[in-house]
Amino acid sequence: MRIIVVGAGFTGIQLSRALVAGGEEVVLVENDPDKAAVAREQVDCATRGSTPATWRSPPLPSPNATSSPPPTSRASAWRERSP
Repeated sequence: MRIIVVGAGFTGIQLSRALVAGGEEVVLVENDPDKAAVAREQVDCATRGSTPATWRSPPLPSPNATSSPPPTSRASAWRERSP
């Protein structure tokens, strides 16, 4: 199984060690380059950096006048039929 562990603090490193020892494929994500370097030395797993710019989601498209409303959910339809 492939597992992503976020953070190379004490808990992240211990968890990664245990998972690797159990035969799992682990990727450890750490923003701090110094902590990532320590993790690479202590754990036999891939490490990846992270920056706040990668945390952003793409903007959602804005609705326009030609877009149709979302379909009614089953719960809403049930409520409308109930007395």
